[in-house]
Amino acid sequence: MVSAGLISGSPYWNETYSHWIAAAAAELHRVHPFPPETLRRLLPEMAADVRAWMTAYDADGDGLPERDRPRVTGYDLDILSYWYFDGGRLDLQAEPPAMERVDFASFVFANAEGVAELATAAGDPAMAQEFTGIAERIRAAALAHLWDDDTHFFYPQRAADDLRAPIRELHGFFPFTTLLAPDEPRYTQALAALVDPNDFWARYPPTITSLKHYKAWTWDMDGLTRNIAPHPISMGARTALQAIKHYHNHPITPADFMELMRRYNDLIYPGVHPNDPYWRPNAHEYYSKWEPHAQSPQPKPSDISHDFHSMYLSLVVEGVVGLTPRVDDRIELEPMAREWPYFALDGLRYRGHYLTILWDRPDGEVRYEGYPEGFSLYIDGALAFTEPTLGHVVYDPATKSVERVS
Repeated sequence: MVSAGLISGSPYWNETYSHWIAAAAAELHRVHPFPPETLRRLLPEMAADVRAWMTAYDADGDGLPERDRPRVTGYDLDILSYWYFDGGRLDLQAEPPAMERVDFASFVFANAEGVAELATAAGDPAMAQEFTGIAERIRAAALAHLWDDDTHFFYPQRAADDLRAPIRELHGFFPFTTLLAPDEPRYTQALAALVDPNDFWARYPPTITSLKHYKAWTWDMDGLTRNIAPHPISMGARTALQAIKHYHNHPITPADFMELMRRYNDLIYPGVHPNDPYWRPNAHEYYSKWEPHAQSPQPKPSDISHDFHSMYLSLVVEGVVGLTPRVDDRIELEPMAREWPYFALDGLRYRGHYLTILWDRPDGEVRYEGYPEGFSLYIDGALAFTEPTLGHVVYDPATKSVERVS
């Protein structure tokens, strides 16, 4: 998807890709804190990157970056809104209009927030204030221009005249993924579409574009080819996690997240027995022929395959097991695997310590020899706490106390 360098980096397919590198650096800093001197070396480049996106790609100065090529955020031709103004038909010879996109705005917003967070950690309040201001400017512009109160969704718009392309696409959820969207019912009702089987909750959710649009349009590709892939699935799962952990008044549940992960596993572990010594994941770039009328029980994978990518492991750590990285030394656990009778994550390096997180439902059948039943946290091999039930907890190593979060 992204991972391209700064704006001055080498383009691929004649495109310079947007990214969330500064946001990822801020997330990494919560897990493995950078020394202040390292932050001070990194921050000027990350700050210059955010400023460059806003000067080079915000031609009308409205706070929303624009681009006339679909690939700028890595979704290639799967973004149907680029073809909306041509009657919804893919035309590779046509010049698509410059679009102010929800994903583009969300990524630059996330990077500005990341720079502000890291600047605070580095003791640079002036830079923190500057980039908090940039983030708030993008947020205000996105809410004013890309949000639609009638249909309760975020849409891209044509830069020339601010005309929206009313196509429900996965990036309409990215303001929640990056926490750009406020935690207000006016906005959170958009999240219902993520788990709606008539919108994005397909056989392998979520799709890149709402099923309503694909069913209504004549599409030149093979059925819904490329409308499911590891990256959008991971972004959907990440959005579900952010919704559960940071937003209210929406229908997404831990069970929804776990069901999404179950279906994701069906794709990347394609029927290989776990006792096979060569059992390994195989995450293809995209999948096709997966529609309900297709004859094959499994989607057709692309010819491009990988071992792992697209946040899978972080979804297991932060979602299934529930470690929520923080800017302080308290350890927050909010497992989504509420119905599992047991799980264990061992040897997880976090903020200078090794964590072991275990759940063994108290039923008299000990699953992990030498460990108590219940929900336990070990820090560097020493038991920090054991709770009788699985739930959302925050452990404070300084006071050795456990707070149960309702």
